[in-house]
Amino acid sequence: MTRQRAGAPAVAACLATVAVLACGPGDGPDGDAEPRPTGPNYVTQEWSPPSSPAAPVELASRQPCAQSDPLRQAFFGDLHTHTAFSLDALGRGGFQTPDDAYRFARGEAIGLGPLDDEGQPTRVAQLVRPLDFAAVTDHSEWLGEVSVCTDPSSPNPPAAG
Repeated sequence: MTRQRAGAPAVAACLATVAVLACGPGDGPDGDAEPRPTGPNYVTQEWSPPSSPAAPVELASRQPCAQSDPLRQAFFGDLHTHTAFSLDALGRGGFQTPDDAYRFARGEAIGLGPLDDEGQPTRVAQLVRPLDFAAVTDHSEWLGEVSVCTDPSSPNPPAAG
């Protein structure tokens, strides 16, 4: 209780400062800003776009598409892939490097973790059909730290002083 009471005046002072700063010149009734209209003479009108359809326009002539398909073309890919460079994916046994992720997307067999005592993957994964596109989206936070903490050949960081 003593700790909360000691902080109460500081909190009150901060709130009072914010209130004073929020009401700067021109914001109050004695300020120099133009008064805002109020009362029955003040009318608000919302903009309403025209409801009629746009006038038709003749399309420009062009060559037919080389890859025209009346049923359209669907592409399949992955736009959110993490590797061991991201801390949240490191322990899940996924791809070790971005190169592994892209090789997997191209249809190559890739070894996945967990790794055995010799550092070899214990599982293998391969797509039946390669992806049309892929993106590795590793987190920038901890990018170097994951390698420093997981690579036994990394030098020990200096102790915090």
